Amino acid sequence: MRCDLCGTFSTPGSEIHALVADSSAVYGQDPLLDGRRILTVCSPQHLAELQHHYRQRPFVDVELWAGKVALALQRHPGGLSTQQLAQKTGLTVSQVEHAITWRHENHPAPPPIEPAD
Repeated sequence: MRCDLCGTFSTPGSEIHALVADSSAVYGQDPLLDGRRILTVCSPQHLAELQHHYRQRPFVDVELWAGKVALALQRHPGGLSTQQLAQKTGLTVSQVEHAITWRHENHPAPPPIEPAD
């Protein structure tokens, strides 16, 4: 596996793994890991450096909610209502609404596509 800090390949079994808090981390297979990033590093020094980096990054609940909403919408390309999003994500309707607002403010949609002539 590659080190998340330097990209060096580790020999099998020598890599170090750890979890850090990260509100941008959302996992479709295991929602219990949402809000935690799995790190893989080649040395204790690189682990300490990455742990320090993630401790400095604020944990933003609404960022986590937005990730959960985005993942649910990826799985339902036909769209979902706010109530359905709440059910699929385990969030409240209010949290879903805050997540959508946050997403629009922090990741604006691209301009509309012009029709072809």
